[in-house]
Amino acid sequence: MPDMADVLARGALTQDQLVKGVLDGGYCFDPAQSEADIHLLASGSILQQAIRAKAELQALGYEVSLWSMTSYVELQRDAFAVAAANRQNPQAPAQVSKVEAMFDDASGAIIAVTDYMATLAQGIAAWMPAGYEVLGTDGFGRSDTREKLRAFFEVDSSFIQYSALSELVAAGHMQLNLGDVQQQLGIRARCHYAPTSLQSANKNSANNISVPVCSHVSAVRAARFGNLVHEPRNVCRAFGPATKNEPT
Repeated sequence: MPDMADVLARGALTQDQLVKGVLDGGYCFDPAQSEADIHLLASGSILQQAIRAKAELQALGYEVSLWSMTSYVELQRDAFAVAAANRQNPQAPAQVSKVEAMFDDASGAIIAVTDYMATLAQGIAAWMPAGYEVLGTDGFGRSDTREKLRAFFEVDSSFIQYSALSELVAAGHMQLNLGDVQQQLGIRARCHYAPTSLQSANKNSANNISVPVCSHVSAVRAARFGNLVHEPRNVCRAFGPATKNEPT
């Protein structure tokens, strides 16, 4: 989380607004100078990558707002409670969840980056505007430097930039050769969510272990997450093989 004194010094938030944002689950601590083209959401150590991405995107002429997300879980819990209250009281004025109020006027690319599993930030996807994408560190354990691990899991500043630009292109907000952007940022196309090889998938199948097809989520997992799993556009998302004790 950014230093609260630094946030207050920027003048965008009062102390009461800042405290409320921290408790609610998130707040915009570095807003764009005008209407934002891109919103970057992050927390913890990965926030430094979002800060770096904002600086580099601004150098290219984009307006970027930075959000410190203190609790995706709290935002999701509040959204569920509001949805239940609206269902149970159809005659009363509809309530608005905290996450919907936070991003009510947000447009363009909204990129959440976390060094936890992507499902953490995907928990609020149902209440987010169009253009919401999540970058997370799903996958098996690895040992390497932080720089190389962030590049492998596609959560470093370069991939944050690329994801934002890719979403703007996909939404029709701009035209850009994404292949050129990949080369400029040193990004190579791959998918660390997919099974490591067809051979390993066949081996698991021989042992009666179901391996989800890339970009699909098993019914068990969908039920577990309340059908709120958000599948980023044009990105492979597989949650790894089921275990022998897990029904498929």
